[in-house]
Amino acid sequence: MLESGASCVDVGAESTRPGAAPVSPADEWARLAPYVSHLRSSGLIKKISFDTRHPDTMLKVAAAGCFAINCVGEIPRAATLSELKRSNQDLRFIACHIRGTPETMQKTPLRAVEVMDDVLGYFKASMTALLNAGFRSESVWLDPGIGFGKTDAANTALILGATKLRSSGKLVWGVSRKGFLGRAFGIPEAKSRDAVSKVLESILALGGADMIRTHDVAGLYSALRALTAEA
Repeated sequence: MLESGASCVDVGAESTRPGAAPVSPADEWARLAPYVSHLRSSGLIKKISFDTRHPDTMLKVAAAGCFAINCVGEIPRAATLSELKRSNQDLRFIACHIRGTPETMQKTPLRAVEVMDDVLGYFKASMTALLNAGFRSESVWLDPGIGFGKTDAANTALILGATKLRSSGKLVWGVSRKGFLGRAFGIPEAKSRDAVSKVLESILALGGADMIRTHDVAGLYSALRALTAEA
């Protein structure tokens, strides 16, 4: 992925897909620990963001020197955030909105009429907590959490409201292979959604997205090079 053009690679040991069962902090770390050790010894740890909801795991990977924490859900307590910053002065933090937990998020998803206020409220609270803990605004990314506890109409409302969301800070978009694209275009197989994903990702990138999370790094990199090439 790095050789294909990725600026960082996101790694996680707990699924956040709709309906996924939770993983305990101990089991999560047991899965991650061997890889963290290898990534640290190879120097690649500085190119890795870790997708986790567990404060204990956040503290361990931050101390190992990772590029970023990708937090899906509630922001950790102030003491944890301060310790994260103390242990890794260069740490970035990605705050991703979710309704409930992966196990419950699609049982009562947010609707289009309510989703913008909910996400903006989460962004404001997250940014305040992180700034108070010593993070600089340029080290914080905000992710509206497409597909995480939202109806298809709510996902669309967030994408169409990208300009309004951008007023909160630097934006991350993760739309690659999402279920709402499969339903909209009649593509049940996730891996077959790369083409439509690239179209939407390219639109978001050209619209000013600060980060795009994708499965097909090479495809997106090529698309953006073509779209931004000078004549």
